[in-house]
Amino acid sequence: MMSLLNRLKTTNLRGSLTRLAASLGISVAMIVICMFAAHKYNHEHLQASFQATLTETQKIIYERLRRYEYGLRGMRGAIAVADPQSVTEEQLNIYVRTRDIPSEFPGAKGIGYIQLVKAEEKDNFLKNFRRKNGFEIEIRNLNPYVGDLYVIRYISPRAPNLNAMGLNIASEEKRRHAADASARTGRATLTAPIVLVQDPTKIKQSFLFLLPIYAPGEHDSPAERVRALRGWSYSPLSMNEVLGDGGIDPEKLHLKISDVSAGEQPAIIFDSGNNSRFKTTDPSVHGEVDIYGRRWATEITFSKAFVASQGIIPLWWLFVLLLSLAALANVFVYIRLRREQESRTLQLARTELAMIVDSSIDAIIGKNIDGVVTSWNRGAEALFGYTSREAIGQRLLELIVPVDRHNEEIEILTAVRNGKSLSHFETKRNAKDGRLLDVLTCSPI
Repeated sequence: MMSLLNRLKTTNLRGSLTRLAASLGISVAMIVICMFAAHKYNHEHLQASFQATLTETQKIIYERLRRYEYGLRGMRGAIAVADPQSVTEEQLNIYVRTRDIPSEFPGAKGIGYIQLVKAEEKDNFLKNFRRKNGFEIEIRNLNPYVGDLYVIRYISPRAPNLNAMGLNIASEEKRRHAADASARTGRATLTAPIVLVQDPTKIKQSFLFLLPIYAPGEHDSPAERVRALRGWSYSPLSMNEVLGDGGIDPEKLHLKISDVSAGEQPAIIFDSGNNSRFKTTDPSVHGEVDIYGRRWATEITFSKAFVASQGIIPLWWLFVLLLSLAALANVFVYIRLRREQESRTLQLARTELAMIVDSSIDAIIGKNIDGVVTSWNRGAEALFGYTSREAIGQRLLELIVPVDRHNEEIEILTAVRNGKSLSHFETKRNAKDGRLLDVLTCSPI
């Protein structure tokens, strides 16, 4: 019997510990799940924000360059009206004076006209130029060259661009390639990164922006466009000045743009600077976009200040909060389990006591304050002859108390009701077979 009770106690204790361990395990799992979900949300939210910033930056870059295209279209219209073959500098200056180039087109060294000159018409071109404008230009090549010429006929303002006047851009591969591509497509086109002759210090951070000019008529195919070509309106651009800050906050973002057009060596054409604020471990996003015939790679690095401004979940504080809630929950579970354990322990103690009483050889009888039998052990069965089924529920006064002892039983019950203590004393009780037995009374529980 005692071994069974001990096993029950051990089983109950193990059950409580198992439930507590399960509660702790669930808490840890919930913390892990919540932290993972928060981390995933932060990652996706930041990636979306990074991508949106990249897209917006690329849009700003394109819109800034588009402004220069509008300027080239205006110059093309002025040249077409005046006749591309015989237009004078003064005629073009009339258009130029309608624009405020420094404020409208920051980074543009000027705006001008490149004329297509057939190789055999070179001398006539120079004579006609001198006659129309009253001054001479000298055609210069950047590299040895034979073929049709792409001559910078005019650029305004003239003074800071004297080195460019008369330059045959066909003599340099990057300039010629962009001019030919523009002529075939009919679109505004950027050259590869170059060094401007009027600003040789800007190494590989400058471009020519070219827009083709054709003879009147419809030119639907590339071959028709090349045959109708008269020249290009153009503008030399310094990209650092064109892009300025790139439309970003340099305290939060670092922008780097590289020209990565196919078949050419990648070249950095813009860097927003302020690199000391950014580390190689800072998050970044990359993207490529086609810009006027070139392929540009855009890289944006984001500072901690930018990341903090995006409304992400602070993981450290979330962890502390979840840990605190888990601790409170498990304290509650522990208290509840402890109370349950104490209740089970008490119940086991009662069960153990009942088993002890039931298995005792002494007659032990339990009754309530009304004198009704509530328990009747085996010793009582053996002594008085009544089974527990016969005795339980009966009034003890009527069951085994002799008639001459009824007052004694009544006094005992009255004392118990009044909370008085009783001393053990010897008395007489009847057995089922009529025998009168000597017994010892006990105190109330």
